[in-house]
Amino acid sequence: MINIYEELIVKRIASSLSLDLASLRWFPVVPLVPANDCDLFSLFDIVPNEGFIANVDDQSPLFSTTYGKLLEAQKQSFINDLAKKNYANESYWSECNKTKTPIFKPNSAEILSALSSGASFDFTFDSSDYSGPGKELFPSYPNFVIFQPFLNFNETAQNARFVFKLHFDKIVHIPVQLGGWFSQAAFVKAYKDKTAWNTGPNLVTWDELFGTNGILNFVTNGLLVASGMTLEIQSFGIYDLKTLLFLKTNLLTSVWPFYLSPENSRNEFDISEEGNITIKVTTSKSKNLLLAMQAAAVNVLVSPG
Repeated sequence: MINIYEELIVKRIASSLSLDLASLRWFPVVPLVPANDCDLFSLFDIVPNEGFIANVDDQSPLFSTTYGKLLEAQKQSFINDLAKKNYANESYWSECNKTKTPIFKPNSAEILSALSSGASFDFTFDSSDYSGPGKELFPSYPNFVIFQPFLNFNETAQNARFVFKLHFDKIVHIPVQLGGWFSQAAFVKAYKDKTAWNTGPNLVTWDELFGTNGILNFVTNGLLVASGMTLEIQSFGIYDLKTLLFLKTNLLTSVWPFYLSPENSRNEFDISEEGNITIKVTTSKSKNLLLAMQAAAVNVLVSPG
């Protein structure tokens, strides 16, 4: 579950791009789009989990590796033999730090091109128009700013009204496609025909991949990229100049709901005569933010219609 405020934001972003909210996996700390294809393709290769948070664990299974194990577990057939040849074709792989990384689409240059054609996005809401935040999931309101020194700031904000404004110069959804190393025909056949599987030591099973707790129930099929972010939060809690100074001088400040590494954003803080603090976060137009990955359920992909 996410709280009502986060749900408002991500629902509006998803609807603006006609995306199914449940298919998106959001980053707790928003990274930049990888600047090189090796890092980008390695990210695409991670098998997504089910849930709200993007899976970027170094120990997560890789789709290409798991798919290779699937091919090895299939009985000999024309479809599978051809799939193995494509999988072994070096032209479908990149050499990345002495490791073979599967090629996907888009590459880094294609992402930049797609983003340049993206649409702008604007959204504003006032917390007084909605009920309380309910169940929280980190990172979450009222953690407007993170790190323990800001506990008092967040506690003051917890029961106070706030106004939230979000703008992106450009935002775009970009489909992700597997490269020539992947055979859809072999994959679909393996999923639908359990009799085509070999059994034995060191061979993966259908249940291990596609069962209820299988490791290959989702595959990455898109990403959500944005640039030129301006985020503003006006908290109507009562603060003092000491709090304002603390916010301004702490270089580790990161602001809800799109937490960013300090080097990737500029934060400004102002206080009104009434003690209300306004936080404004901006990012350079040259910094492309990776807001979310999109995941498709394998059982849907292999089903007709």
